[in-house]
Amino acid sequence: MANCYDRLGKPIDARGVAIQAMLIHKNMPDKIFSRDKTLMSRDEWRSWLEWAGVLRQAPRRSEPAPTAPRTAASPASAPGNVSSDSDHALPLPKTS
Repeated sequence: MANCYDRLGKPIDARGVAIQAMLIHKNMPDKIFSRDKTLMSRDEWRSWLEWAGVLRQAPRRSEPAPTAPRTAASPASAPGNVSSDSDHALPLPKTS
């Protein structure tokens, strides 16, 4: 599901699904991880989920590195100031 959200351009949703999977895993009983039910042990699943979660935290090569969150004192949050979202705008199709 996280990969699907990534492909849809919804990184926050992708990260949320990855976190949810880690929480569900943590609360599962040990008997779920028997060899007749899964090929990976509890620890192997945990390692895989942590690895997948790290992928959701790292910026993509095409995206700028994350910046510090804005504070109430930042100029962009002052009344009347509108921040630009040009980094996320879709390119316009070329016309002839």
